Amino acid sequence: MMNNVPQKPSAQNGIGPVIGSIIVIVVVIAGGLYFWGNKIAKDRQAEEIQNQAMSAPQDMDLSESGIDINQLSIPEEDLEKLEAEIQNF
Repeated sequence: MMNNVPQKPSAQNGIGPVIGSIIVIVVVIAGGLYFWGNKIAKDRQAEEIQNQAMSAPQDMDLSESGIDINQLSIPEEDLEKLEAEIQNF
């Protein structure tokens, strides 16, 4: 005691900042894991969509879907352009 002022033990002065630092580190790690998990989930979802898109033409059958190609209305000009492109190919 100097000048009748009690001094605090030094061990208690350092524990507050240590606990605060630990809390900040835990929050940063939890946030990183959260964003990492979201990225993995988005990558898996994109992969599933791509796999479905790649397999869709193989699974599609126009006769079972009820679509009749003869009932499609395509302007005559477009048909002529298509025929010309096919012949030039």
